[in-house]
Amino acid sequence: MTRCSCGHIHLAVGPVTLRLEEDVLRALGHTLVEAIQQLGVPHEAEASEPAPAAHGAPTSGWKQ
Repeated sequence: MTRCSCGHIHLAVGPVTLRLEEDVLRALGHTLVEAIQQLGVPHEAEASEPAPAAHGAPTSGWKQ
């Protein structure tokens, strides 16, 4: 990860580099935490129960 002089953050993930604003990077982090938490949920429970929100993660707003 590097911060550009323009204020964007360049995040290298394998062969891909993402150029993000800080708030978008934080939202992406929350989305990834939620996805990782769902990996631990049994497949049958995914459809019937919502996954718990990450500690400190916003419960609404931007998601992909």
